[in-house]
Amino acid sequence: MNLSELSVRRPVFGAMLVLGLVVLGAVSLGRLEMQLDPDVEFPFIYVVTELRGASPETVEREVSDVLEEQINAIEGIRTLSSVSSQGLSRIFVEFGMHYDVDVKAQEVRDKVDLARSDLPRDVEDPLVQKFDLNAIAFLTVVLGGRVPVRDLSDLAEHEIKERLERLPGVGAVRILGARAREIRIWLDPLRLTGYGLAIQDVADTLRAENAELASGRVEGAEVEWSVTTQGKARSVAEFGELIVAQRGGRVIRLRDVAVVEDGMAEERTIARLDGNVEAAAHFFDSEVQLLRTARRHRDMAHALARSAEAHLRAGRPASAAERFFLAGRSLAGQGDFRSGEVYLASSEAAARAAGDEAARSRARRLLEEISRRAAQ
Repeated sequence: MNLSELSVRRPVFGAMLVLGLVVLGAVSLGRLEMQLDPDVEFPFIYVVTELRGASPETVEREVSDVLEEQINAIEGIRTLSSVSSQGLSRIFVEFGMHYDVDVKAQEVRDKVDLARSDLPRDVEDPLVQKFDLNAIAFLTVVLGGRVPVRDLSDLAEHEIKERLERLPGVGAVRILGARAREIRIWLDPLRLTGYGLAIQDVADTLRAENAELASGRVEGAEVEWSVTTQGKARSVAEFGELIVAQRGGRVIRLRDVAVVEDGMAEERTIARLDGNVEAAAHFFDSEVQLLRTARRHRDMAHALARSAEAHLRAGRPASAAERFFLAGRSLAGQGDFRSGEVYLASSEAAARAAGDEAARSRARRLLEEISRRAAQ
């Protein structure tokens, strides 16, 4: 007796069996893990080595070729290639699918360690990693506003990034387009030559004088204190007072041979939105929870919009307009054009109430852009 015959003869039993399967499926559906990509390990390993200031030819000759010679002896390699650029060597190794990628990654590390003594002395330690889908950013949030790039970078690095990294499912947050605070020293070659100094003399001074050193401890009857020499410069003026050398009984300070300024780091990456320079936060997942984590960030955008409504009720339309704009832009960036349009329209209305024509125009431009995307 097969299942169909049993169901005909005993319909109640057949109906209960089907109902049980439906209930089991409904319960399992709520517990089913959602993921954007399958959990697959690819047999790809890459080795990244930095040799600062070296030309591509030097990197290829002194780094890439040396490492490739050692790595090429590993069994099971299908392809071995390298790219040598300014100050950076990248080697890509592909193994057969039937090999354990963890074992092969360890073999590559062992070969790299053997080649370490043949590399230049000032080369950075080579980084050996497996190809991982989770290392690809799954979400980008753009941070912008009518503030200087330096203040925006400081806010992104020290406040927003730390909060976002604590969210469940987020493995790392990388900031692009940020320019951190940096003390820049512009040497005057004519003054250096006049004092008989070289660039290395200034570098040695900065390395030796601008440092905090452990100086031992002071022991009491029941208490012990650690002693540290506070040698780091705390301001631009203190950097300028560092003593570089003494010539003919005269003390030569850093300000005598260089201009010291409180500036920003070089612009190595750039992020733009609607032509404006912004800072972009790229999210990297720690586990296969991409969709779930993306939903959390969507919920954060809605929470920001609710905060804007509270500011609007409290009689602060300018602050509400800024929050509505950020929420709308974030949701539109995640593909939720309808919610993005609603919040941007609210931002335009709040800016009109505040009399801020620039904010109103900004919201209107982005609203028109999103409407064109949605129509496509």
